[in-house]
Parts: sequence; structure tokens; C-alpha cells
Amino acid sequence: MLSFEANDFVVAGAREQRVEHVTMTPNSSNTLKRGTILANDGDGTYSVLTSSNVDDAEVILAEDIAAGNSDVVATVYVSGDFVVEGLTAGYALSEAAILNLKNAGIYLTHGIEA
Repeated sequence: MLSFEANDFVVAGAREQRVEHVTMTPNSSNTLKRGTILANDGDGTYSVLTSSNVDDAEVILAEDIAAGNSDVVATVYVSGDFVVEGLTAGYALSEAAILNLKNAGIYLTHGIEA
């Protein structure tokens, strides 16, 4: 049976969670939290999901990072099963964003406890 830990968004016992490193564009926030959904900017960089890039949702931040005024390398989940209520986005997920995440290998579910 699938399960997750409180205050976490990774579903245990499901698909393998794979990580990669990506370059993030500058962000006005000082820190971005693990679980933040990122969008592909189309130029090899990623940024926080917002209303202007909601259909480009592609990866999930795997670790907190200090963002700033220059590009930063971030560890992201590129596949796996995740609890949607534990994720952070700068905009509500549209059906297109959810489908884009699924096509990228990110499957979202609602909280399931064993």
C-alpha cells in the first residue's frame, strides 16, 4: 500500500524518484523550498511555476536552495509519485500543468496513508 510521511510530498513504495541537476534563473526569493514546482523556460533554465509559465511545469525542487540574483544549480525530481498537497507553486496547477508533469514522469496524487 502506498504511504507518505507527514509534512512530506514523496509517495513511498511507488515509482522510483529520479533526480537531476538543472540551472535555475534568478529569483527574488531568498530561499526556495523543497517541493516547489519548476517550469522549463525553454532555454535550458528553469524557474518557479507562475501564471505565465503554468503550462511548462516539468520538475520539482528536491532540496531547499538559496536563490538570488544569479543562476544557481538545483537538484530536482524528474520522475516519481508525489502528494500534490505537499507541493508549492506560484500559481494553481491547471489540468495542462498536471498533464505536462505526468508526461515528464511526475505523477501527482492526493494524500494517501497506510
